[in-house]
Amino acid sequence: MSQKTIPLVSIITINFNNTEITCDLLASLRNISYPNTEIIVVDNGSTRGKASDIKKQFPEIRLIYNPKNLGFAGGNNTGTLFAKGKYLIYLNNDIAVSPDFLEPLVDLFENNPNAGMCSPKILFHRTKKVEYEGKTYINSLTTRNGKVKKYFEDNSGHNKPKETPLPHGAALMVSAKLVREINLMPDIYFLYYEEYDWAETFKRRGYKVYYVSRSTVYHKASYTVGHQSVLKTYFLTRGRVLYLRRNIKGGNRLISLLFITFVTLPIHVLLYLFRFQFNHLWAFLKGIAWHLGNFDIYKNPRLIVEEGGNLKITNSYYHND
Repeated sequence: MSQKTIPLVSIITINFNNTEITCDLLASLRNISYPNTEIIVVDNGSTRGKASDIKKQFPEIRLIYNPKNLGFAGGNNTGTLFAKGKYLIYLNNDIAVSPDFLEPLVDLFENNPNAGMCSPKILFHRTKKVEYEGKTYINSLTTRNGKVKKYFEDNSGHNKPKETPLPHGAALMVSAKLVREINLMPDIYFLYYEEYDWAETFKRRGYKVYYVSRSTVYHKASYTVGHQSVLKTYFLTRGRVLYLRRNIKGGNRLISLLFITFVTLPIHVLLYLFRFQFNHLWAFLKGIAWHLGNFDIYKNPRLIVEEGGNLKITNSYYHND
């Protein structure tokens, strides 16, 4: 098979104040065996470090500058605007890839017309334990999902490809054709829950999400935001309720809102007070309070072709969170 008949894959990643971590990813991508790729790095309004240094070290990439931080979805959507591939894979910049990670993902799409999204096996970079082998549904009462198991050793029992309710945003492949037909990643989230919401959109159109066990990547996890970040508390809280409002309907929505109000809210307040985590308490309450003044939450960004063939993003949210 000639390279011309091998589908072009656009690899998209975001850099935000972490040029060294981004360069580590790009170094691992230089060793991949898949022969037809383009790499797009979106600098998401970095205020530290020189993103231009990335281009100096890796001249083969395309470096795009956002004038401000548009969040995870907004940054990836910018990369999509410039992507030429048949398939798009969004990688966190704190990922390292196996040399042969792309072939099984492409094979899935080439042989499954109902494939909408897929994610590879994700191992923690340091421990090599499994972080992702598919996920369970988001519970319509608690609006939480669980991993199939919790951080376990990698072995042959995890080498079975399967349909799964949810992808993993750290390594997520989609078809460019479907992105144009459906919509871009919902950038109202800014951080967290956006890939879950996006997956629901694809599934409502009849497409499926897959876990591809023959593909492996390694995740350093939370390098940009941090494990105990107040920012993470705010956006996880905000995203959890936003996902509920956008995707859970009817009586289940009412039950879920009541659960958050009378169970989740008091439990978290007490926990943060007990731990003297007053900054996290404020972030949690702020994440809840965001919803009291935001009602226009249902539009989705779309990729359209303008006259002359240029692409443009419409219906996009731009945040100052």
